Amino acid sequence: MPGVRRLGASARSEALEAERKRQEYWRLHAAGKTEEAKADLKRLAQIRKEREEAAKKRAAEKAGVLAAGPMPCGRGRRHSRRRCIVPDRAGAGCAAQEAAAKERAERDRLRRQQMESTLEGKGKGKK
Repeated sequence: MPGVRRLGASARSEALEAERKRQEYWRLHAAGKTEEAKADLKRLAQIRKEREEAAKKRAAEKAGVLAAGPMPCGRGRRHSRRRCIVPDRAGAGCAAQEAAAKERAERDRLRRQQMESTLEGKGKGKK
């Protein structure tokens, strides 16, 4: 056949040997016995560990419990992010949370004022 080169016996045996080595390498790699496979498995174990920790953290946050430690008021771990689970003896909530609520209310009031003044300025220009 034109354009087809026939391999000699030594070239065929070299090609077969190369294919055998390639198959052996991938068999060892799949079994985790090569250096690359060991590095990959180590990296994957680290990623799996990080993902498990992140999932635990998300679950704790979703449940509303702070796993990081005490709240600013010093009440410890029996806190929710939104409200104090253990109110003061007088029935009031966490002082830090009350202060944060006042700050939010003030910030919202200022935003409303700014928006109203912006809208009034636009309305006067059109008349």
